[in-house]
Amino acid sequence: MQNSEFRNRHRNKELFELHIPSFLTKEGLLPCSKMDIERSLSESKRFRFTENNELILYPVFHAMVVASYLAQHVTLWNFASLRVTGNWFLAGSAPYFGVNFKQAIEKIVKGDVKKGVFYLPEGCENSRYHSLIINMSHKDDAEMFQLEAWQCDPSSSQVRYLHSLSRDFRYGVTHLDGAIVELSSYEMERLFQTGTKEKGQNYKKYFRIDGDISMEHFLETSKRFLGNSELFDEVFCFGEI
Repeated sequence: MQNSEFRNRHRNKELFELHIPSFLTKEGLLPCSKMDIERSLSESKRFRFTENNELILYPVFHAMVVASYLAQHVTLWNFASLRVTGNWFLAGSAPYFGVNFKQAIEKIVKGDVKKGVFYLPEGCENSRYHSLIINMSHKDDAEMFQLEAWQCDPSSSQVRYLHSLSRDFRYGVTHLDGAIVELSSYEMERLFQTGTKEKGQNYKKYFRIDGDISMEHFLETSKRFLGNSELFDEVFCFGEI
């Protein structure tokens, strides 16, 4: 690395530590309203801090694909927030029990908690499978419905967790966020076997959107964060809703 490039990166890190902490939410996310979208020479998204245009911001690894999608849709960008860094870096059918997303929507109005566990039979490692778990329920006030989803990789103790709120999950959602959760072997097994939520050892949020979010944006953003297209398309009936 040339000396000038090293100095620039070091300067960017200093600016990040000086300016960004005071603008972060309690979840450690930076409101997208504080970032101007810039397209680099490599065509990957990066951002400029609105309060100091010298500072370049990058979405962290787990938020990169979601950030790229949000940056293409200003209506989402304006009420979203992301986990960012000042450091540049390189970075078959699914058997199941329970119901899929479309079936859960049809039945949730009856007041039942609906769960579904889907997995790829060829994706077994350490007696665990690539799996996607959904849980739909009424919120306490019964006027909103809640969706929780967990994407599990058998080679990792970390799962991708998606949380969303909606009045009906037919025309749009009002809240969407994504996090990475660290689970013990026992918690991972319980999650897969029963679809029961586990608190986990460590929880870190990577993006959050609050506002009127269309079903198209909800599904596209969720798919990019959860990652496994085959499982997602099966569980969320992608293309049918």
